[in-house]
Amino acid sequence: MGETNIFKVLADSQRRDILIMLRNERLNAGEIAEKLQITPAALSYHLKLLKNADLISEYKEKNFVYYEINTTVFDELIIWVNQFGGKKRMKKVMWIVAMIPVVVTSVVLQFMPDIIPMHHDLEGNTDRWGSKTESFIFPVIILFITLFWHLLIYVFKKKKKNANTEKEQMEAKSSAKVLCVVGISQAIMFGIMHYFILYSSWIQANAGGEHAVIDIAKVSCILCGIIFIVLGNFMTKAKQKCSSGSSNRLGMHNDNTWRKSNRFGAICIIITGLLTIITTVFTSGMTGTIFMLIYLLLATIVTVVYSKDI
Repeated sequence: MGETNIFKVLADSQRRDILIMLRNERLNAGEIAEKLQITPAALSYHLKLLKNADLISEYKEKNFVYYEINTTVFDELIIWVNQFGGKKRMKKVMWIVAMIPVVVTSVVLQFMPDIIPMHHDLEGNTDRWGSKTESFIFPVIILFITLFWHLLIYVFKKKKKNANTEKEQMEAKSSAKVLCVVGISQAIMFGIMHYFILYSSWIQANAGGEHAVIDIAKVSCILCGIIFIVLGNFMTKAKQKCSSGSSNRLGMHNDNTWRKSNRFGAICIIITGLLTIITTVFTSGMTGTIFMLIYLLLATIVTVVYSKDI
């Protein structure tokens, strides 16, 4: 069935409700009818249209017929929609965010002293002063890192075009999307860090002090915590990609195992972000960095153990 006909099937609110119910679990006709509070005849009509559109599949288990979402069709639909430039917009946003620090630095340096603090030791004492033009180094590094993500996205885009199977195509597409999110997140994080560095350098240079005004490591840890929370929420929306064909009982078990492991890992990353922020707020930047690494290690170990136990 074509994409236009699929949209027609999805136009009915009750059919959309059925898909929402099947999003996280398989159900039989009786369970669906009870939740929707509709007659068996009406439900049979909706299920027939959904099956004809390949949006759901059915299989028998003992005396019941169970229904589940056909993720392959939804993946194909996402690919079709993305042909209208979804990832291109994300890449444009990534580059715009990466360019902002260059523009801000160009403006701010007009009001900065010629000589500003450029490096501090672990205790925050200034151990080197330099020309204010050196402030462009970090924004240029951000651009090179963004170029790195851009090239990786291009690689996965080529892999998607050259994929031999639908599973490989969907995996390449998912990887490209994740890289876009990571690229935008790192550009935002590094950009905010740079703005704090500029502000701290301006204040310290005008005051003539020998100690950093702002604990940049502390700012970095808090930003990392926020990024962990964002990525954790993004992980919960990810879905396992599958090849064409009907799902069997083993495949359903594997899908459920992957879904539970993915959700648990996302929760661990979100908790890591929250703990990092809380710890850093009440400690120094160096202490916050150490605890952040400990939290990440623990989150990784716990997730791996959980995945093996389910």
